[in-house]
Amino acid sequence: MRKKGQAQIITTILIILVVLAAIVIIWNVINRTVTDKSKEVSVEKFSVTLSTAQVDLSQDPILIPVAREVGQGDLIAIRIIFIDDTGNNYVYENTTYIPDELETIIYSIPRSDITLINIQSFEVYPILIFLQEEM
Repeated sequence: MRKKGQAQIITTILIILVVLAAIVIIWNVINRTVTDKSKEVSVEKFSVTLSTAQVDLSQDPILIPVAREVGQGDLIAIRIIFIDDTGNNYVYENTTYIPDELETIIYSIPRSDITLINIQSFEVYPILIFLQEEM
């Protein structure tokens, strides 16, 4: 009777050890996968830096050079917002000509397309795609 009790204890301990070994093995696989994949994610994939030069907003057409700096973000459009002296704005968006990294594109926008009279300034924004959603 005593040997039967010892066999059950030994069996229980062996089952616990097998479960612990399985947990350690699974943890090592998951940890390695997460560590490897996390190295692939970086801020560069979500950032885009654009720059532009001084522009004469009174000329027709308005020529706006947009230079893209280093950054791996996935651009789907360039949005240029014109602002007049009263704070009203006009949004111009181009989804056809998008600069690649370290490329400059000059956007030519006819003044007749812009519904503002006294344009004071403009701002340029990159439109990114992130997880199939526009940002």
